Amino acid sequence: MEQFLTYEIIGSADGPISMLISEGLWFAAIICILSLLLLAGHVLIALAVYNDARSKSNRDALMWALLVGFLGLIPGIIYLCVRNNVQNYVICPQCGCSHLIQDLTCPRCGASNPYFQQSVNPLAPQQAHQAKIQLIIGLILLLVGIVGIIVSVIAFLTALLQNPMVAIH
Repeated sequence: MEQFLTYEIIGSADGPISMLISEGLWFAAIICILSLLLLAGHVLIALAVYNDARSKSNRDALMWALLVGFLGLIPGIIYLCVRNNVQNYVICPQCGCSHLIQDLTCPRCGASNPYFQQSVNPLAPQQAHQAKIQLIIGLILLLVGIVGIIVSVIAFLTALLQNPMVAIH
């Protein structure tokens, strides 16, 4: 025989029921507000990824932002692993050293780089700074939202169980 946790409301139909409904509505409102905080944090982290990718001249910045925005943590971790690997490397014709295509000369032998491409993003420092701020605010919003939901659930269950009008069978 299975046992179920049921609530039996003792008292008049007006008092205890309205009190439970009132507590439930407040709980739902708090959860909705905290869910909006979590959503805002998620959006800010996606914007931070976008601005970070743009500051590194990544042509797939929008793709990374959408992946992190919709799928969350796993694409964010993957982005952090590959974000500095987008550089193009060349091999020096003099010494065979592998170096970045943006290097004017070979770091080993000093020979000039025939494949030199100056692809400097003039907005890179601003975008990197903006990405850091968005990431920090996004993480704070996520943390506040998660802690708030946990505290709200605990407070609601505690208030529900301490109510003398509700008997648990």
